[in-house]
Amino acid sequence: MTIQVVIDILHLEQPLDHRACSKIPRFRMEDGGKHFVFVHGLGHGAWCWYRVVAALRAAGHRATALDMAAAGAHPARADEVGSLEEYSRPLLDAVAAAAPGERLVLVGHSLGGLSLALAMERFPDKVAAAVFLAACMPAAGKHMGITLEEFMRRIKPDFFMDSKTIVLNTNQEPRTAVLLGPKLLAEKLYNRSPPEDLTLATMLVRPGTNYIDDPIMKDETLLTEGNYGSVKRVFLVAMDDASSDEEMQRWTIDLSPGVEVEELAGADHMAMCSKPRELCDLLLRIAAKRETSNPSRHSTKNFEAAELKMEISSSSKKHFILVHGLCHGAWCWYRVVAALRAAGHRATALDMAASGAHPARVDEVGTFEEYSRPLLDAVAAAAAPGERLVLVGHSHGGLSVALAMERFPDKVAAAVFVAAAMPCVGKHMGFMRRTAPEGLLMDCEMVAINNSQGSGVAINLGPTFLAQKYYQQSPAEDLALAKMLVRPGNQFMDDPVMKDESLLTNGNYGSVKKVYVIAKADSSSTEEMQRWMVAMSPGTDVEEIAGADHAVMNSKPRELCDILIKIANKYERANHKHLQEMEGSSSSSKHFILVHGLCHGAWCWYKVVTMLRSEGHRVTALDLAASGVHPARVDEVHSFEEYSQPLLDAVAEAPAGERLILVGHSFGGLSIALAMERFPEKIAVAVFVAAAVPCVGKRIIPELIREKAPKDMLLDSKMIPINNKQGPGTAILLGPNFLAEKGYPLSPAEAMN
Repeated sequence: MTIQVVIDILHLEQPLDHRACSKIPRFRMEDGGKHFVFVHGLGHGAWCWYRVVAALRAAGHRATALDMAAAGAHPARADEVGSLEEYSRPLLDAVAAAAPGERLVLVGHSLGGLSLALAMERFPDKVAAAVFLAACMPAAGKHMGITLEEFMRRIKPDFFMDSKTIVLNTNQEPRTAVLLGPKLLAEKLYNRSPPEDLTLATMLVRPGTNYIDDPIMKDETLLTEGNYGSVKRVFLVAMDDASSDEEMQRWTIDLSPGVEVEELAGADHMAMCSKPRELCDLLLRIAAKRETSNPSRHSTKNFEAAELKMEISSSSKKHFILVHGLCHGAWCWYRVVAALRAAGHRATALDMAASGAHPARVDEVGTFEEYSRPLLDAVAAAAAPGERLVLVGHSHGGLSVALAMERFPDKVAAAVFVAAAMPCVGKHMGFMRRTAPEGLLMDCEMVAINNSQGSGVAINLGPTFLAQKYYQQSPAEDLALAKMLVRPGNQFMDDPVMKDESLLTNGNYGSVKKVYVIAKADSSSTEEMQRWMVAMSPGTDVEEIAGADHAVMNSKPRELCDILIKIANKYERANHKHLQEMEGSSSSSKHFILVHGLCHGAWCWYKVVTMLRSEGHRVTALDLAASGVHPARVDEVHSFEEYSQPLLDAVAEAPAGERLILVGHSFGGLSIALAMERFPEKIAVAVFVAAAVPCVGKRIIPELIREKAPKDMLLDSKMIPINNKQGPGTAILLGPNFLAEKGYPLSPAEAMN
């Protein structure tokens, strides 16, 4: 099997067995030149190398960026990867599959240096040089964890800032992973990188493990002078690294005398983003020096890191929610998100289920509703009645936008369809999906899947298809990024929701203002096809972008941003009218967030919500997980944190300077307490209505049940056994007699009903 077949791992071509991923092609490499293989650091993925990969290929070289297991777009989850060996398997398989006589240049960043070391020890004859970029570089005769241990010894206790520690339940023993927080990313990793790269990282980082307790990390005989030590090593010092500082990097170098050293002035920890051109120049020089048997085709073609400068003025901040197309993810919007935020707006790019960095696999998502759930939840959780969103759907994402418009028309100011599937009232959602002309799909592959709804097919977008039909006018680095990150996508054409002609109504979907953005140079959905969809929905506004390919957000990000801002401003007047109707004109309006008690939902607050809004205040009544109309089932909610997540998310997303009034009823007082502990600066006051009120340093529920509750208090309520990933447990179903006598004895009969 050749390196072209094996070395680029297509994260999910065989979704039912992620262990097979190391044998799946992701995209083919060009012939000739040097062959660079890149390994990312903790929490990252192949995506972080997209600028460097594009530049090296433009210079005529082969470049392969790999996802380690449970990283990037790799389908495994962190709790499924038990050791550094399993984590590094994609690299080990790629090097093992190198053709006879082919000697690779391995490049490892940060934690990726440990995976490089494993590959060097196993296959020293296949590696021309190993480049450690601000990386963990172990020494022969020392245990692998020595540099990582020194790093952990040097850092301050608050180093990880807003990062989150996650306990993983594995098939061995529990261990922890870390999810790098946005503040840490901004201040310690991407502090000198373009803002769009920071934006991309916040969308794509996944929980990562350093495997410090893995036995392999403590084995002093693992790395030998004869193998690992025989490979030429070069250490690249990132001079402005705020994570692993220069002193730490030089300590690492001193462990291995004879290692060559190069410096990257002005490079932060993510040197591939902050200094991609300089990094490429160094890599080419290193490769040319090492591989004298293969005459260098070193091109010094400069790589200019893309800078997107947006000058958009707006009188007020808008909230855009961006939905990707088939096989893509939130990552494809990174330029647009960065630009909109730079202009002072809120921009939320979502991963639909089993897309981008979403943890589900394609065979685990059974319906189009499940696929669209991240969008539906985001719109449902819109912070206040007065907040009306601008939904933006690209390609297949237009169908998810349509579903959200039908469900929540009062929360959507406008819906923008960017070269997108735009259904029409009175027709089923799959109506506009014409049969693809013969040859259109080129090297795309159809993959059989089995899910809860039965068997079906997903599609893998091929590299030639991406290059010629989607990204032909886009920057080369965006095509490289797409090749790394696309995942198999399901169109759900056999889903009943796609065939329901009564689904989209004039009163809901049809009441939301629609704007269609035509990509004039789209080779996938032609201009004729796009105009046909517009004609099917009379009254739709139309915008055009000349020179835009199907990936409009990459080929014409500035033009798309201009249009989005214009659309948002156009419908601002309608938004203000809606605000006045929903909140009144009081300049002193408050924002109340209401949390229900056990077995109830947002519905129980309906009278209070109406009264507060009539007084001109903002009111949000939430369904906690598996409550009210929340889609989760009680056995799918495994912890009190997950149960309270809708509240935690709502408080976290409150605009800067807005201080909330939290109101908790009964059991909801505990969720309120959790939010108060997490976000004290965002809460003006907390109101406990006949609620559980915990106190500092005490547990509330065990004492309450053991000491205060009468034995017969629950009357005809029922205890129901449940099984979830935490083990067996019980839930309670409140009985009608209990409700009548204990919960609602003085309430109107209609309320009890």
